[in-house]
Amino acid sequence: MQKLDANIMFVVAQQFRSVSDFVTLEMVCKKFQDTNNRFHYNPIPLDKKFRKLFPAIETFYVYSEQDKIYTDMNIKKVVILYDVNFETFLKQQKKKYVYTKLELSKENCVKYCENFKIPNAINILGTECFSESDISKATIPSSVFSIGKGCFSSCKKLSKIVFPPTVNFVGENCLSDCDNLVSVALSSGIKSLADGTFSGCKALTNIVIPQTVVSFGAKCFYQCSSLGFVNLPNVGSSIGKKCFNQCTSLKTITIPIGVNVLDSDTFYQCSSMTKIDFPNSLTSIEGNCFSECHSLENMYLPRNLVRLGGSVFQGCKGLLDVNIPNTTKYIGSRCFYYCSKLSNVVLPLSLTVIKASTFCGCVSLHSILLPTDLKLLKKGCFYDCSSLTEVTLPSTLTEIKDGCFSGCTSLLNLNVPTTITHFSEYLTNGCLSFKTISISDSVVSLDGNCFERCISLKTVSLPTSLTFIGSKCFSKCYSLLPFQIPTSVKSIGEECFYECIKFDSFTIPTSVDKISAGCFCSCSSLKNIDIHSGITLIEENAFCSCSALQKIELPQDLTFLPNQCFYECNSLSALNIPQKVQFIGDACFYNCSSLSGISVPSTVTFIGSFCFHKCNLVV
Repeated sequence: MQKLDANIMFVVAQQFRSVSDFVTLEMVCKKFQDTNNRFHYNPIPLDKKFRKLFPAIETFYVYSEQDKIYTDMNIKKVVILYDVNFETFLKQQKKKYVYTKLELSKENCVKYCENFKIPNAINILGTECFSESDISKATIPSSVFSIGKGCFSSCKKLSKIVFPPTVNFVGENCLSDCDNLVSVALSSGIKSLADGTFSGCKALTNIVIPQTVVSFGAKCFYQCSSLGFVNLPNVGSSIGKKCFNQCTSLKTITIPIGVNVLDSDTFYQCSSMTKIDFPNSLTSIEGNCFSECHSLENMYLPRNLVRLGGSVFQGCKGLLDVNIPNTTKYIGSRCFYYCSKLSNVVLPLSLTVIKASTFCGCVSLHSILLPTDLKLLKKGCFYDCSSLTEVTLPSTLTEIKDGCFSGCTSLLNLNVPTTITHFSEYLTNGCLSFKTISISDSVVSLDGNCFERCISLKTVSLPTSLTFIGSKCFSKCYSLLPFQIPTSVKSIGEECFYECIKFDSFTIPTSVDKISAGCFCSCSSLKNIDIHSGITLIEENAFCSCSALQKIELPQDLTFLPNQCFYECNSLSALNIPQKVQFIGDACFYNCSSLSGISVPSTVTFIGSFCFHKCNLVV
């Protein structure tokens, strides 16, 4: 206490907020006993009991509507510090009274603002004060410091507004949907622009933003489709979601120093945007931030970037080149989705995962260098990259998800590292240029549609580690020649070799106990197939439309010939139905026009409809 003199204590006392603080102060030390007498205003609300605690006050502050007002002794002025409605003010005007928060409401505006002229005494323009009115020009008096939520929203005739220097607060959607608003000059007292401030101002072409503004709320300039240029302050803190969303005329922008995050959809569909300057403070760009910015060509990302969110550059049809700094740890799914002109991408060395559909539809991408520490390629990450001719997969890779290279029609080969044990569904589906593929000894399964529509694929070598071949795995591989399936394989899926039209013979491995539905359907060159005696089930359509198949020896333990099993096998001339067969399904031998004779064993109890239709035989 000895270090505090009376002057310093007076400054400290101005921060007190309770009567007990001031009472205690007089009792603590003799040199502070006169502190309360130095106040020329009451620093706290007073009641009758403590009115004399500040005997020297000349200005009486009224903090709330419930406060008792004293005009005795030396009181020369009463200052009302709480919000007072303009109409209330008009009814109770008194000579000594000063109002600091005089508010004009929407109702007051209709009654008292002739030709939309704002009275000079007003401090606050209330919520939706002029909303949906016919005001064409707003002249705001210098007494105003706060403009409320939606104050001028949907004023369709408003074309110009100037904020006086006294204005330090502008509420949400203040000028939203002012269709004819062309020009705005903001006050230097404003530190932030709230959510939706100029949202939907489609005619806005010119706005002067003072250097004092450090934050911009969500949808601040949403759909300001005529806004071609915005000069943001040099230093800032935040830019909200969808801030410049659908500003279709905006060409360039410089992000203020100090901004760490560009939120989701910030510049979505800014279709004229050609250049963005990023500060080194920026560490994160969130989802869809620049999605469908069709005019962006080159992207120079900040050197300290850590995160690129999902779909950040989705649909940027003009984007040619992107260099992602090594500081980046995360790139979200669909980040470059259908960036159809993207031809060069430099990925960060630290990246371990490429997310789903990251480069899907990048039809101009010819090659890409993957990080050496990459562990996972997620679903469809290079789907439909039709110009991609080569990819070197690092030895650190442990998993490749479904459809990763599906539709890569120019990809010539794929050297899959030995760390991969499963070829996922649709992995190289539609890779039209594939001619050969060698699968390492580590692979145990080829999932469904894995090589479907690889129409140039001629040869395949399967490892002895393989146990499973999924449905449609080699479907529509029109150039594929017969190959040996190792005896390690336990299951071959439905339509596995559908339309493999170069197959002229095939041997089912002894490890497989059934021929799945449609397995050899439309193998039009298949003449001979070796089916071992261990096969106990043949499913429907198994040999449907095998038009070159001349004869087949069925296993003796079969009890069932399914629907359309040999449908339109019109070269089939001889076949012995095993003695244990009890059921022959619908259209089983339909249009087997070369079948001249067949013996149906007595064990058969059911023959389906159209079973021997269009067959030239006697049963």
